[in-house]
Amino acid sequence: MARKQFDNVRHMIPTPGTGEITFGSVPTTFRSFAAAGAIAGDQPGYTIQDGDAIEIGYLTLGAGALTATREVVYSSNSNNPLDLSGSAILECTPLASMINDDAVSFVREQSPTSVEKTRARSNLGMTTTGQALATAMNAADARDTIGATPAGSAILTAEDYAAVVSLLSAAIPSASNGYINRFRNAAMHVRQRGDSGTVAAGTSAYTIDGWIVGASGASIAWSASGSPYGASIAQRLTGQSGVTGAFIRQRIEGSVAAPLTNKQATVQFLVYNATGGAITPTLSAKYANSSDNFSAATSIVSSQALQSCPNGAWTTVAYTFAIGVNAANGVEVTLEFGSALNGAGKYVAVAMPDIRSTPGVSTGLNASPSVPELRPVFAEVTENQRYFWRTLTPITLYGYNSTSGALYQDLPFPVFMRIAPSYTMTFSGASSAVGNITAITAMSAQLYCQATAGGVFYITFAAGNEFSAEL
Repeated sequence: MARKQFDNVRHMIPTPGTGEITFGSVPTTFRSFAAAGAIAGDQPGYTIQDGDAIEIGYLTLGAGALTATREVVYSSNSNNPLDLSGSAILECTPLASMINDDAVSFVREQSPTSVEKTRARSNLGMTTTGQALATAMNAADARDTIGATPAGSAILTAEDYAAVVSLLSAAIPSASNGYINRFRNAAMHVRQRGDSGTVAAGTSAYTIDGWIVGASGASIAWSASGSPYGASIAQRLTGQSGVTGAFIRQRIEGSVAAPLTNKQATVQFLVYNATGGAITPTLSAKYANSSDNFSAATSIVSSQALQSCPNGAWTTVAYTFAIGVNAANGVEVTLEFGSALNGAGKYVAVAMPDIRSTPGVSTGLNASPSVPELRPVFAEVTENQRYFWRTLTPITLYGYNSTSGALYQDLPFPVFMRIAPSYTMTFSGASSAVGNITAITAMSAQLYCQATAGGVFYITFAAGNEFSAEL
């Protein structure tokens, strides 16, 4: 049965009572339901006027559209059927609910052919996708139409504000820095240590800000290089004969990793392979056993094989896994290449890393991870200076004393560092003086210049002095 409307239909209703009605005569200039094309089972809207009484609702037409039963929506008889007098007038009229609530039925039931579907969409201002969504027969079909995940579908169908807030809290991690990607410097634009360097065999070192590179068997070279996307830089690792292992790693501070606690998380990297053959990188992840102290850590994922990377191409490798309950201690993620760099000139490049909460995604290789989130450069600069800062210009302290004396100058850091940093201090010039740092906090360092003789004295703290609060 279908709810339809028919134009210019009016009947006298000779049938008294509250039950089924029989259509009577048709006033001049009007037409009957049958003449308008109505058939048994159609459910047009109607209005009955019987003296001062009124009734509005839906009819269900009988055989030949000559009789009907009534479904009352509103009546002056407390929304009950009127007890008709035998001289009532019925007119086919649209109800507000037919326009508002029944738009879906209109599209679904009035549009059996593609031409009619197109016309119905146009009447309602719908796209093809909109019609498919409106006429979806269940939540799964609607979810598939718009590409929503189960979590997204639950949010869309939540019954009240509190439910939406709860579901959003589970689906979107709160972020200490306002971002979803827990990796810092994912675009690799911040390179305070320079654009290239070498990591000796059996060691690991910070390279591009936030990223640790390690080598075994023989040293490897690292450098900043281009990526297939203009918004990002890649880190290239170049091997040589004798390399038995190479990796790139990031340690994520506990306060940043905390939103991943007890969540499914997806890690992804974009990898370029220039080793001469296909390679299969592996993924390892750990959490620190105590807050931000990775000297002892517990494995979450160990040497998990990722997607195969053909030679001469960029490949996205991604894996989803459960982070567990201790993310707030800090999380370490390592992308390993084994002996793939064993050979002169063999290299890989790594770009666009991303780690985020992905509720509802099953553990395992992930063939369709989200688009990586790359933060603006200005945001990354301040974020990374929280962990490491290198002075850009020299600082000279001058003084004069008849015998000996000391000068102090406060050196404020550009941002509040993670902890009071360690430092390396070099000098580019001095006269009758020695220098050092006498006090240091997460906010600043106090430079110290001690005269060794009377008269003019000075010392110059060189550019490139480093302050590190790395994990």
